[in-house]
Amino acid sequence: MLDRATPNMPKWELYPLQEGWIDLLHPDDLQPAQDYFKEYLQSLEGLYEQTLRLKKADGSYAWILCRAQTLRDKTDNSPTGLIIGTHIDITKNKMLELELKASKQAALKDNALLRSILNSPVDIYVVALDKNYNCISFTSAYKAYAEQKLGKRVEVGSNILNMFAKHIQPIIKESYDRAFQGESFKKELALAHDGVNITYNENRYSPIIDENGQIIGITVIVQDVTEVKKTELSNRLNELRYSAIFSGASDAIFIANAKTGIIEDANLKACELIGTSKEEIIGMHQIQLHPASELAFIKKSFEEFIAHESYHSVECHVLHKSGSKIPVLITAGSTFQIGDQYYLAGYFKDMTQVKAAESKIESTLELLSNAETISHTGSVEINMLNGSRIWSDELYRILGYAPGEVEPQRELFISKVVPEERDAFIQWQMDAFEHKGKAGPIEFSINRHDGFRRVLLISGMTYCDDTGMVYKHIAVLNDITERHKMLKDLEKQNKQLLEIAWSQSHLVRAPLSRIMGLASAIQKGIIEEEKMEEFLNYMLQSAHELDKVIREITDKTETVKMDRN
Repeated sequence: MLDRATPNMPKWELYPLQEGWIDLLHPDDLQPAQDYFKEYLQSLEGLYEQTLRLKKADGSYAWILCRAQTLRDKTDNSPTGLIIGTHIDITKNKMLELELKASKQAALKDNALLRSILNSPVDIYVVALDKNYNCISFTSAYKAYAEQKLGKRVEVGSNILNMFAKHIQPIIKESYDRAFQGESFKKELALAHDGVNITYNENRYSPIIDENGQIIGITVIVQDVTEVKKTELSNRLNELRYSAIFSGASDAIFIANAKTGIIEDANLKACELIGTSKEEIIGMHQIQLHPASELAFIKKSFEEFIAHESYHSVECHVLHKSGSKIPVLITAGSTFQIGDQYYLAGYFKDMTQVKAAESKIESTLELLSNAETISHTGSVEINMLNGSRIWSDELYRILGYAPGEVEPQRELFISKVVPEERDAFIQWQMDAFEHKGKAGPIEFSINRHDGFRRVLLISGMTYCDDTGMVYKHIAVLNDITERHKMLKDLEKQNKQLLEIAWSQSHLVRAPLSRIMGLASAIQKGIIEEEKMEEFLNYMLQSAHELDKVIREITDKTETVKMDRN
């Protein structure tokens, strides 16, 4: 589990606790883990359970779920002094949990920035550019700013550098290139108009990054701070990055009117999530995003989102245009006001992959158990260090027991092997334990607990550490009783068919040849009149003999047919 060589420890009481557990604990988990262990040793009551991190061979840490329980005396339920426990690697689950937590935190941050955008001053102008400095989108405020301040008409596809005088273009281009290199920054520009009036702008440059981490354009947010400079008003654009946050957000964002529930805006990810265009989404009621079976829950959740002052999340489903249901995590905070209207912004994170991973983890054991049952294949795992065994549910059934009905012991299993094959089975097992790698397969028979005899096929795999010490053996046993019976029946039928073929080629031929020979002699007239009756008797006798042989062959053929059925 930790990618370390298994130590050769013939006696568990000599296992170095300091080296094998304490020294491997993550520094942040060391004291809490020791304190919890100490508390449990004092009471020895209930289930011991804690999650901690242990260092792997490469220096990274694996998340481990530790569970244990005190063994108790069956007579008075007092502790025996022995604790049995397990360590389970839950690193993948923990990573999913941490990713989910990070996504929630990102959603909280994005929502706060979105709120600042929607409440920003009216003198903010936003334009997005592609890598050729062409405009790909802009706000109506930027269009008005370009016409009034720069005396230029901006359109989608127009080169923004052409909107400035030639002596200013290199300065403007330098800022754009910095953003295309991945840098986010702000810069103040003083632009002279008509050689008299000077306009002060505070520009923010940010790269637009797609889901693959590639820079596909930049966002420029322009604020005319001329009056701000004059009046020393506070700058409300410190966290504003409209396109990078809203249009370029990694999660779907829906903005709905808090009073009516009507969706007022949605970003590109929202369109992709439900397979619908932005034009179709705007004007929908927020409950239309969800399946009918969840409408009561959605209505209650929407009301709770409006009532809460802080951010919180719920899990539900949204409907894709194709009709499929997509699991999502919705995160939203308190409402915010624009004019006389209140709005609620919800972040929808697609949880399809997370749910699929969780489902796969939960169903793995069930799938393995079903596979064993269908194929009539059981398995046993043997810990060679302490001799303990684990039987699969199907192995119990093969032996005639209910799963868990008896302790999985070697002596019990060997007692089920038929006496005449027991020595051969024990020899196979000894050979398998002594050599690393695959062993078998061999066939042997058992007498089940219910008295029925079964034929099994066994093969195994033995595992050794770097020192050559055998520490684990896994054997797979397949119930081949029906196949074995089928082969026996086929052998019997083949033998009967050979006998029939021999009869046809020998016993039938002799009387038939005599009849044909006598008939030919009579036809040719070579038999004397006084011997004719004697020859006819010979023919009749041969005919009776032939009839008897044919009836015997027919009986054998019918027997073969019945055996096949």
